Amino acid sequence: MSDAVIIYQTVPNKPTVTLQPSWAQIYRGETVSLRCWIQGGDYRWWEYEWTPTNTNAPTSREYRIIAESNSREYRCRGRSGFLLTGWSEGFTLKVSSSKPRATLTAPRTTIPAGGSVALSCSVDGSDGWRFDWFRDGSDYSAAQPRGNNEAITVSQGGLYHCRGGRGGGPTVILQPSWAQIYRGETVTARCEIQGGGGTQWEYEWRPARLNIPPTSSEHRVTDSGEYSCRGRKDQFNFTQWSDVITVTVSSEPRPVLTVSPSWLSPGASVTLSCQVEHLSAGWRFYWYKAVPDRSKKSYSYELLPESNNRTEHDSYIIHGQTHTAGYVCRAGRGDPEYYTDYSDSEFVWSADLHPAASLTVSPDRVQHFRDDPVSLNCEGNSAEWRVTRITETGLLSYCSESYWGTMTGSSCNIKHLWTGNAVFWCESGSGEFSNAVNITGQISIKPTVILQPSWAQIFRGETVSLRCEIQGGDDREWEYEWTPTNTNAPTSREYRIITESNSREYRCMGRSGFLFTGWSEGFTLEVSSSKPRATLTAPRTTIPAGGSVALSCSVDGSDGWRFDWFRDGSAYSAAQPRGNNEAITVSQGGLYHCRGGRGGGRGGEPGFYTEVSRKVPIEETLSIKATVILQPSWAQIYRGETVTARCEIQGGGGIQWEYEWRPASAQVTMLEHEWLGRPFVLFHVMLKPYGKLRGTAQGITPPPIRKL
Repeated sequence: MSDAVIIYQTVPNKPTVTLQPSWAQIYRGETVSLRCWIQGGDYRWWEYEWTPTNTNAPTSREYRIIAESNSREYRCRGRSGFLLTGWSEGFTLKVSSSKPRATLTAPRTTIPAGGSVALSCSVDGSDGWRFDWFRDGSDYSAAQPRGNNEAITVSQGGLYHCRGGRGGGPTVILQPSWAQIYRGETVTARCEIQGGGGTQWEYEWRPARLNIPPTSSEHRVTDSGEYSCRGRKDQFNFTQWSDVITVTVSSEPRPVLTVSPSWLSPGASVTLSCQVEHLSAGWRFYWYKAVPDRSKKSYSYELLPESNNRTEHDSYIIHGQTHTAGYVCRAGRGDPEYYTDYSDSEFVWSADLHPAASLTVSPDRVQHFRDDPVSLNCEGNSAEWRVTRITETGLLSYCSESYWGTMTGSSCNIKHLWTGNAVFWCESGSGEFSNAVNITGQISIKPTVILQPSWAQIFRGETVSLRCEIQGGDDREWEYEWTPTNTNAPTSREYRIITESNSREYRCMGRSGFLFTGWSEGFTLEVSSSKPRATLTAPRTTIPAGGSVALSCSVDGSDGWRFDWFRDGSAYSAAQPRGNNEAITVSQGGLYHCRGGRGGGRGGEPGFYTEVSRKVPIEETLSIKATVILQPSWAQIYRGETVTARCEIQGGGGIQWEYEWRPASAQVTMLEHEWLGRPFVLFHVMLKPYGKLRGTAQGITPPPIRKL
C-alpha cells in the first residue's frame, strides 16, 4: 500500500487581515497584532498560516509584531480539516522610523488668584495615547484626569511637561480560547497587562457584576456577554480598557452526520463527516456503528474499532464496507471532557442480498401506486424482524409503529405508500441489516385547474374563480392546497381572485386522509391591463318612415357580456332585447350608445363594466308632406319681377322646423320658410324639425320659373 497523500479542497471563504489596535500611525518599536478574519467561516475551527512567518505558532489567528523601521506586507489563510481557503489580500504595515513628540497646550500661562488653568497634551497625526504629567521634573499626581488623561486642570504654578504612551495595555485572554461555548461548559477570562511587570494592579471588569472585591485578574465565564478589563495602580492612575471579547453560550450542540455515498458500489469506501454548529477549537470526534435494538425500538451505539477511539479531524473513511449499515457521531472537548449529543443515525445502503438478512418485495417492481397492496418480506438467521423506512425528506419510521404498514411475523404489509421515493430494509433481532430497496409511490389521480367563468379574455379588476378538479376522485372527500396561497382557507376547492395587471401561474393538489395527489399542471391566468370599450354597430343610421333599425353591441375578443343601452344620455327601457341584450330594435331617432357588464356583483348586477361605446346618431324619416307654393302663383314671370316660394308642411303644426332648400343658392337663415325667387331657377325643398336632428321630410320639386 502506498503512503497516504492529503488532498485539500479550496473553499470560497475569503480571509482578511485587520490591524489590532487599529491605529492610523505606527512607530518603530511598537507592538501590534494582525488578526486573520475569515468571512462566513465562524462555524468552523480554523488553523492559520501567515506570510512572512514569525515565532508564533502557525495555527495562531493573531500575528504579534514588534514594528521595525521598514514597511512589510502580510497575508494569511485558513485550514479546517481538509478544507483550505485562498490567501488574503496583502496588508501593508507602514512604520514611521521617527519617534513622535508630545505637544503641551495651555490657553494661558498665568493662574488667576484662587483659580486654575486647563492643560492639554496631544500627539499629532496619531491616536490611542494615554498621557503622563510632570511638574518640576516629577510625576504630577495631583492632576485631575479626563478621559485618557489628555487634559488636566492645575491650580499650582510650576514647570509642566507631558508625554504620551500607548500599547502594553490590558488584554482579555480566554483559556481555552473558545468564544463559543455550550451550556455546562466554562472558560476562564484572564486580564493580562503588557509591560506591567513589577506593578501591583487592581482589576476592573465589564460587565460590572464581575467587580466583587477583592478584584481578580481571572474570572470563570459561564454566561454570554461582552467582557473587557483594565488595571488600576491607585485612585488616579489606571490603564485604558481592553478590547472587548465576546463569549456566546448556546444550548447543547447536536452534530450533523453526513454519509457519502448513500448507496454502496463494489470496492468503494465510505466517508463520514461530522459537523458541529458554530464549530470552535478543540473538538475531537467519536465514530459509532448503529446496532438495531428492537427492545428499545431504536439503536445502540458501538465505537468503530478502526477509529482508535477518537480523531482530531471531522471526517472519517471506512474501507471494505459491503452491506447496509448505520452510523452515528458525536464530539467532545476540554478537560474534563464536555460531550455533544449524538447525531441522528445515517445509513449507507447496499442492494446486494445478504445471507444473514435479506429483503424481497412483492410485486417485485420499483414503482407502485399509492393504494396498491405491497408486501415486504424479511428472511435470514433470525426469528425477530422489523422493517425500517426512510423517506426522501429524512423521516425514519418502522412498520406497525405508524400508519403506513402492519407487521405480521417477518412480513410488512404496506397500507399506504409514501408519495415519492423511500428506502426500505429489514433489521434482525441479532443486529443485522438486510439489503435495501428503493420504492417510489405514485398517485393515479390527477388534479386540473379550471377557470370559472371560462372567459377567453380577462381584464384587470374582474373577479374570477379557479376550480381544482380531481379526475377519478369523486368518491373521496378532499382538502385542497393552492400555490400561490391567498387569504382563502387552504382546504377550499375554489380560489377566488380579484385580477391584477400581471399574469400569474396557479397550481393545486388534493389531500384525503393520508392520500395525496401530485400538483396539477400550472394554469397561467393572463390578465389584460387595459379596460375594454364596447362597440355599437348599426347597419344604417336612418329609420325609414314607419320602420325600425337593428343595433348591436359587442366587446372584441371576449365573451360573457350582458349589455345596457342608452338613448339621449338615459337608460333605454324600450329596447327589444335578444339573448344577453347584445342586439335591440329601435324605431325612434336619437343619440344611442351602449356598455357591457359581466361577473357577479351585488343585487344580481354585473361586477365589472366596460367603457361606454361611441355615440351613434339615428335619424327618423317622417311621413309628413312638404309643399312649395308661389306667391303670386305666376309660373311665368319677366325679368325684373319677383315671386315668393313658400314651404308649407301638412300636419306639421306645433313643431318648430328648420328648412333646407335646393339648389344650395336658395339657402336662407334658420326658420325661413319663404324664398324670393329669381328667374331660371329650378328648386325643391328638404325639411328638418328645429332642435336635435329628428328626421327628414319628403321633398317635392316645384314647377320651374321661366323667363319671357
